[in-house]
Amino acid sequence: MIRSINGHTFINVTQIHKGWSGDKKYYVENAEGQRYLLRTSDISEYEKKRSEFGMMRKFSEAGIKISLPMEFGVSDDRKTVYQLLSWIEGKEALEVLETLPEDKQYAYGKKAAAMLKEMENVDRAPASNTWCLTYKKKIEAYVKAYQNCSVSFEESDRLISYLRENVSRIGERPTSLMHEDFQTDNMMISPNGELYAVDFQMCGHIDPYLAMMSVGYTARSSVAFAMGQMDGYFGNEVPGSYWKLVAFYELAQVFHAYPVGIGLGGDEADEVRHIFDGVAERLDFDKASIPDWYADNRARFKGDACHGFVQDR
Repeated sequence: MIRSINGHTFINVTQIHKGWSGDKKYYVENAEGQRYLLRTSDISEYEKKRSEFGMMRKFSEAGIKISLPMEFGVSDDRKTVYQLLSWIEGKEALEVLETLPEDKQYAYGKKAAAMLKEMENVDRAPASNTWCLTYKKKIEAYVKAYQNCSVSFEESDRLISYLRENVSRIGERPTSLMHEDFQTDNMMISPNGELYAVDFQMCGHIDPYLAMMSVGYTARSSVAFAMGQMDGYFGNEVPGSYWKLVAFYELAQVFHAYPVGIGLGGDEADEVRHIFDGVAERLDFDKASIPDWYADNRARFKGDACHGFVQDR
């Protein structure tokens, strides 16, 4: 167990076994009682982790509630790169939301939307074809990783062809520096009720709609939170282009998540083995339908400022 790094000595160290990241994570506390989150990675990850730390600094400087980046460096033996971050007291939002009534879940969803809006103002670039070209390269990288995976899906060739044939239809999109896995298991709720974003290992300059895509995963555990996030982000009208793009992004991201989960093994591998279920039914860019979780619950939730949350009795 790590006890010191680059001049820092810790009297209390607890390793955190959670998440898909390859980082090692620790709760650490020094003799003065200062508490931190320590993330360590192999030195080969130096440039990637330095860039990641710089992105977190930009979010922090913009006033976005995150685990504050305190220090970045290399261990004395030059084998490890580390990030020292502020420790957020609280619990994972996914866990907390299960204990809250729907109106509170909805309110937290609106807070999440406000946070995404703040992120959009960090390193924002106007709409252009650049993102489409970038995402085309991402798709090829995802496909290559999938094809090198030990376990495959029988209809994958059809899905890959669909992605390649339709990627140009993304068109011109704006980009911003965003959290790319903005789900409730990457958020914390503090004892005083503040919402924080954590785990920025998936972070970059992307189409904001790609960042919003995760709301569909969040809806599996909290429809109220997901509805609050949608209402907070879009107001009373969701553009039709959003559903088309998100359906396309969801399919592409399946090819990204699948080999990662299989590589991790255990529960993660079991989870992603079903990730392709139902995706072949959505291979029509022009007929991307509104998902059931949104369509079936829209009448129960009113997102405008005057009505807030309304639930049928």
